[in-house]
Amino acid sequence: MKKTLPMLALRGKYIFPNTVIHFDVSRSKSIRAIEEAMEQDQLIFLNNQMDPTMEDPGIVDLYHRRQG
Repeated sequence: MKKTLPMLALRGKYIFPNTVIHFDVSRSKSIRAIEEAMEQDQLIFLNNQMDPTMEDPGIVDLYHRRQG
């Protein structure tokens, strides 16, 4: 069974597993993703966007795992 998590695109920050970091969130999409995660008591998926100056990144603007 696949689990769907709310996602937050990070601008110019890299967060490693098992670390604690504080950062500001200002985009309304990101705030909604955090609120959804909190309401459902679940994790949130953090991903990095390729261009940190882009205000509204799409799926092609985010880093992804290469297949093959």
